[in-house]
Amino acid sequence: MTNTNARCGRRLNLSNNIQPGSIDMQIDMQNAKLTWTFLCLLAAAALLGSVESAAAKSKPTYDQAWALCTKQLNKTVPRDSSARYSAGAACMMKYGYRI
Repeated sequence: MTNTNARCGRRLNLSNNIQPGSIDMQIDMQNAKLTWTFLCLLAAAALLGSVESAAAKSKPTYDQAWALCTKQLNKTVPRDSSARYSAGAACMMKYGYRI
């Protein structure tokens, strides 16, 4: 039983052999800085990409939105359905207009 504990302790100590101020520690710190820099740049690029794509989309006019919603409703909701009004209002709301 004590052999098992000694083996586990030895494995843990092998990963912590870096002494403060050693070359290995300096390399590890440089790798950590590079990793964080890369992650920050990646996050900034993703954020800017999503902002540009959202700004590139233009809002359709009321008549264009009405035509799009009517076309969609004709495919999905029967004409004599009472749900047609609610579905149409929800579709127009998606484009930023209220009925």
